[in-house]
Amino acid sequence: MQQSEQRRLAQAIEDIRKVLWRPKQTLEAFVERQIKDALGDLHAL
Repeated sequence: MQQSEQRRLAQAIEDIRKVLWRPKQTLEAFVERQIKDALGDLHAL
């Protein structure tokens, strides 16, 4: 695994930890953003 991938994974885990303490609306917005990011990554390949 490349270092940048490890950093992104660590950041994603940190984001999830933060979101778990927030309201449902924030979780939905977070999931939506993650999906958009993933789709953007697919287009970049």
